[in-house]
Amino acid sequence: MPIQGLTTGLEAKMPTLGQLRKGAAKPKNSKRPGEDLTYFRFVCHDERIEARFHEVYGDEPRIINVHLPFDTLDQNFPTWNEEHGKGGIKHRCDTETMILWQDEEGMYHTDPKPCPYAEYPKGDPRRKCMQKGLLRVIIDELGEWAYVDAVTGGKWDCIGLTQNVLEVEAMARRASLITGKPIGIQGIPCQLKREPRMTSCPPRDGSHGQRVRDEKWMLYLYVHPDFNRALREYMNRHALPAIDLPQLDVPPPDLEVDYYVGNGDDVEFPETEVLDDEPETNGTGERLKADFYKRVQNKIPFYGSIEAIAAALKAEGFTGYHVDNEDKMFEALEAHANEKANAEAA
Repeated sequence: MPIQGLTTGLEAKMPTLGQLRKGAAKPKNSKRPGEDLTYFRFVCHDERIEARFHEVYGDEPRIINVHLPFDTLDQNFPTWNEEHGKGGIKHRCDTETMILWQDEEGMYHTDPKPCPYAEYPKGDPRRKCMQKGLLRVIIDELGEWAYVDAVTGGKWDCIGLTQNVLEVEAMARRASLITGKPIGIQGIPCQLKREPRMTSCPPRDGSHGQRVRDEKWMLYLYVHPDFNRALREYMNRHALPAIDLPQLDVPPPDLEVDYYVGNGDDVEFPETEVLDDEPETNGTGERLKADFYKRVQNKIPFYGSIEAIAAALKAEGFTGYHVDNEDKMFEALEAHANEKANAEAA
């Protein structure tokens, strides 16, 4: 039985192996954070897992293969404003309402309460709660079904990774639609990267003076290029399926022919009469007949051959093909096919 307030309301969660950090370790006896790095720093409590990570990715990796473990953005990449102090977190909020806060006796509460800094605009030094994002990923090469948290406090990381996770969700939906198979976000292989971008930053000395342009190595989540390539190849294979149609004995365009106009009279034309390259607009030219048979086979798969179409037309009372009767013949063929199919099913 769950313990009220302790084990109630919990969600399924795997262990966390470690963290991917953007900066170096904090210097001893300093309040300043560690130097910003251009690669990922893997922090792990298990030396065996840490050694395996460095064996695969080296000491200064900028690209890591990952999977997202959850179905939703809020689970894969929760973002909050947090205030930290001695001993840990003081409160967590959405800039207006706290969803976790510590009282004067050190006890934590989860009932909603206004953020004490809500009145201060973003960037105001009096606002002590700062943005934080936690991207939860799985790294297959570590050999453990457990999370690794990529931690960031960067504004543009929080915005960019939110957009990236939403794009992976959209990719899963597109892949499901294209392949006709259910593909969840967990089935999309990704790459977590660090890439340089120029951005507006506070002064390097930590003051609150005029902002400066500086290069920062930000976080980006990409769909793995191998998956993109495989999906494109699948689309190319299935976008235009090949259709094997019987070869029709159609006269070439420069063949001299006589033909039937279709008004009940046999009309002979001089032997020098030549079919135009454009299809006939009246009469019963062989090309029009061939085009009609092709359309029937494409639209009504029941008919597997030209002979089957001809037999069905005869059964429906048509003595032969005529361009003026195409619509009536097509409707008759559809009805004939449905009737035969229902009879076979019964």
